[in-house]
Amino acid sequence: MHTRLRPMTAADLPTVLATEAVCYPEPWSQRLFEDCIEARSKGYRCHMLLLEDASVGHAVLTLIADEAELLNFCLHPSHQARGLAGVFLAALIAELSEQGAAKIFLEVRRSNAPARRLYRAAGLQEIGVRKNYYPAEGGREDAVLMGADLISAAS
Repeated sequence: MHTRLRPMTAADLPTVLATEAVCYPEPWSQRLFEDCIEARSKGYRCHMLLLEDASVGHAVLTLIADEAELLNFCLHPSHQARGLAGVFLAALIAELSEQGAAKIFLEVRRSNAPARRLYRAAGLQEIGVRKNYYPAEGGREDAVLMGADLISAAS
């Protein structure tokens, strides 16, 4: 299983949007991805995960000073439950560390137990809750805040 990261480009957006649509109840818009791709100078990092040469996932992060935030992390359902998400997340964290990140943060739906397990396995801890953060069927859903110190995680 040969995987690699590469920067996301506008040409990737049809694949990205299709994956978003099958993964999330509230997928990101094309305009939002375009804005993130164009904002590299403002700290945004947009990545594609390739398996062999096929795009199977994407991620959007920010890196400002020494703090990174994982804003979007998505793996196509046909490639889930095979260990790829852990490989993808580890590659992103390693790249962020190389670029000077000392900490990483993210928000995840309280109901997304598989993602919370993945993030805990990568060394992130639950550090707080944002009440009613995400739109959800029948109302709103809490976001669980997670974070890790990458310097101690790399030691």
